[in-house]
Amino acid sequence: MIVQAVFWKKNVIYFFDTSALIKHYILETGSKTVDDLMTKAKGIRVSSLYRLESMSVIRRLLKEKMINRYQYDELKINVDYDFNYFDALPITSSVEELAYSLIDTHQLKTLDSIQLASCMLFQNVIDCMVVCDQKLIKAAQKEGLIIINPMEAI
Repeated sequence: MIVQAVFWKKNVIYFFDTSALIKHYILETGSKTVDDLMTKAKGIRVSSLYRLESMSVIRRLLKEKMINRYQYDELKINVDYDFNYFDALPITSSVEELAYSLIDTHQLKTLDSIQLASCMLFQNVIDCMVVCDQKLIKAAQKEGLIIINPMEAI
């Protein structure tokens, strides 16, 4: 289900997948939407994987020379700092079991299945999932989650 206008209001709790939240740190298509959502959010929830996945992304950008060492160090500091203010959902045995099932059902990558499982298990305290990865979006929609894709949001 694509998001309705109500989710652009304040006091909404978002679950951000790394594919979307990294846009807060790296200027690209969807960055403004992510920043707007973060500003208006009542709360931001992430999988505890977020910090690890973000590190992998910024390290890859350094290796591919898309950012310099100074930018890398700044991004790393900012990701670590902000992570302390997000509500990080732990990878519990329940998350692992559901992720296992989601891999079978949707043929997701391991980390995407953990992201989706985390969101699903805590959906009673999450209003909407913010995600950019197309395969993960399709799986989340099939599981009945409301999503925002910042790459397509107006």
